[in-house]
Amino acid sequence: MAERELTVEQADALIRSPRFAVLMALAGVTGVVVSLAAWCFLEGTAQAQHLLFRDLPDDLGYDDGPPWWYLTVVLALGGVVVGLAIERLPGHGGHVPVHGFAAGGGPPEGLALLGVVLAGGDDRLRPRARPGGPADRARRR
Repeated sequence: MAERELTVEQADALIRSPRFAVLMALAGVTGVVVSLAAWCFLEGTAQAQHLLFRDLPDDLGYDDGPPWWYLTVVLALGGVVVGLAIERLPGHGGHVPVHGFAAGGGPPEGLALLGVVLAGGDDRLRPRARPGGPADRARRR
């Protein structure tokens, strides 16, 4: 059985409650921490690229850029790190693209299939406004 819909007064009371304020503060802190972590990851990636492909070859005396073998070694080590992460970390690297989208369940059936067809299918299958009505006239302009 579906829950009753909140009245305006109940929604106002919920928003003004201390528990809701604590929840919003916790969500804000979580957002700031996650944003900071994402920024640190991106900045660390950029700094690692500068270090490995510009600064380190210059320090080793390769003023015209790194030699081909240096690039091969750096990229191979990166591949080893990614391979170990996929093998050792939980999740085994995530979704396998070869298997297609596997969100769960099978293809849509029944009314769900009808909804998919009406939402994104052929335009001739969509319900139309009353012929000659305001929506039909606006569409024909």
